[in-house]
Amino acid sequence: SKGKYQSKTGMSECLPCTIGKYLNTNGGSNCINCMSGKYQPSTEQTFCKTCPSGSYSSSGANKCSLCPLGKYNSENGNSNCFSCPVGKYTNILGETQCNTCEAGSYTNIVGSSKCLICKAGTYSSVVSSSQCDSCIPGKYSNNGAEGLIDGSSDRRAAMEKLTKSVGAKLIDYHITRGVYDFCITVEADTFD
Repeated sequence: SKGKYQSKTGMSECLPCTIGKYLNTNGGSNCINCMSGKYQPSTEQTFCKTCPSGSYSSSGANKCSLCPLGKYNSENGNSNCFSCPVGKYTNILGETQCNTCEAGSYTNIVGSSKCLICKAGTYSSVVSSSQCDSCIPGKYSNNGAEGLIDGSSDRRAAMEKLTKSVGAKLIDYHITRGVYDFCITVEADTFD
C-alpha cells in the first residue's frame, strides 16, 4: 500500500516509510527522501510537507530549521537561507526579510545580526548604511547622530544642558584640541 515499502522479495507485509521519507505508489521497494525544502515528521506517508518561509531543510528532513540570525528567506520550500546584505540585519530566528539599519547606525558585515551605533564624531544620515562618515571641521555629533550638528550654536546649547544637569551655570567654553574636545567654565555652589 502507499506509504509502505518492502525491499525483500517474498515477504507478506510491507514496512512503513520512516520520518523524512514518503512513497506515493503501491508496491514500492524503497521510500523516497523528502526533497530539500520539504519535510515529513510522520511515518507511513504519501507526500512531504513544504517548509514555510523563514525556514529551510535538506533532503530527507523530518522538520524544518529556522533561518539563523543574520539570514532570511522569503519563499516557501527553500533548501537554505540567504545572508542579509550590508546595511541590513536579522536579530530573530526564522526571519522572512532583513531589517534596515536606521539613520545613525550601520553594519558593514554581510549576514549581520545587529546594527552598530555611529560613534561620537561620526554620523550616518541614510538608512541601510554600511559605514558612518566623519564629521567635517566645525561640526560635531553625538553617538548615533543622524546628521551633522552645527558646531557653533548647538554646541553651546548642549554644554548649557550638560552644566544645568549638574546644577551649574555655563559661563564660557572653548575648543581645546581638535574639533571634539572642549573646556568649559561654569559657576556653581557645589559639585557632586
